[in-house]
Amino acid sequence: MSAAVGLHVAEVVMATGDFEVALGFWQELLGLVILDRADGVDIGTASLWRIETQAVGRRVLLGRPGGLCAIHLVELTTPGEPLRSGAGPLDALPKTLNLLVRDLPALWERLRGRGALMKGGWVEYEHEGGTYRDAHVLGPDCTNIGLLEIVGADYPVNAQGVGEPASFTFTVSDMAAEQAFYVALGGQLRLDRFFDGPAIEALVGLPPGGSLDMKLYGPGQAAARVELVSYGMPMRSRYAEAHMPATGALTVHLCGADMARAAAALQPYAPQIIDAAPWGVSRPTLLATAPSGARVSISA
Repeated sequence: MSAAVGLHVAEVVMATGDFEVALGFWQELLGLVILDRADGVDIGTASLWRIETQAVGRRVLLGRPGGLCAIHLVELTTPGEPLRSGAGPLDALPKTLNLLVRDLPALWERLRGRGALMKGGWVEYEHEGGTYRDAHVLGPDCTNIGLLEIVGADYPVNAQGVGEPASFTFTVSDMAAEQAFYVALGGQLRLDRFFDGPAIEALVGLPPGGSLDMKLYGPGQAAARVELVSYGMPMRSRYAEAHMPATGALTVHLCGADMARAAAALQPYAPQIIDAAPWGVSRPTLLATAPSGARVSISA
C-alpha cells in the first residue's frame, strides 16, 4: 500500500520518560489503539535515533487500524528534558502533531473536563469554500498537538472522535531549501498557503512583519503529510537537540519512497543506508538530514 500512496509519514517518533502517563493520554483520552509493541530496540533502529540500545525500554505503535500514520511511543530509561520545553515561536524544530477529529467542540469540552491542558479555545474559519475547526492541546513531554476538523469531510474516527494524524509540522528557516529535499524524495506538494498581517502575527505570536508560509507534502487524502512552516524572519534552529534522550515528538519515519531514486537524489544530503527492524522485520532504511537539520528516516 505504501508504494501506491506515495511518500507519506508512517510513524511520528515520540520519546517519553513516563511511559504509563503518555500511554494513558493517547489511549484513554484520545482513544488510540496499540497496533504493535516491543521491548527494547534493535541496533539499526537505535542508530537511527542516535541512542544506545540499553537506553530504550518499552515501545508501542499507536493509531487507528488500517491508517497510514501512527505514533511510535518510545520509553527512555534515562530521559532528558522535553525538546519543546521553553520553545518560542521563532524556534525551528519538530513542532506539532496534527490529528484529524470530528465534532471538535464536543471533543474540546471532554478533554478540558478530563484535565487536559488546552491551549486556548477552538476556532472555526472558512477557507476556499471549506469550513475548518482547529484547537491545540499540550500532550505529555510538552508535545504540541493540533486538533483539526474538516467540517463535512468523510474520514474515519474512533469512538472519541479522533482519527489519524493529518500531518506533522516542521518549522524551518529556509523554505525553498527544505522543499527541494522533499521534492528529491518524490514528495507531492498538496497545499501551498501564505498568510501575513496583524491577525497571523497575533495567532502565532510573531513580531511585527512576520508571516506564515505553509507547504504540505504527502498523499492525496488529508492524512500522513509533512507540513513545512516558515515565518518570514530569522529563526533559531533547535534541530541539533531533536534526538533522544530529549523527549516529546522528535522525528518522523517516511514510507512509500522509491528507494533507488531516493538514494540517488539524496546524495547531496549524505544519506546513510541502515538495516533497521523496529517491529521485527528488517527493512533497508535511508537516514538523511534535511537542510533545516531535521533527521528523517525513509523506507519503501
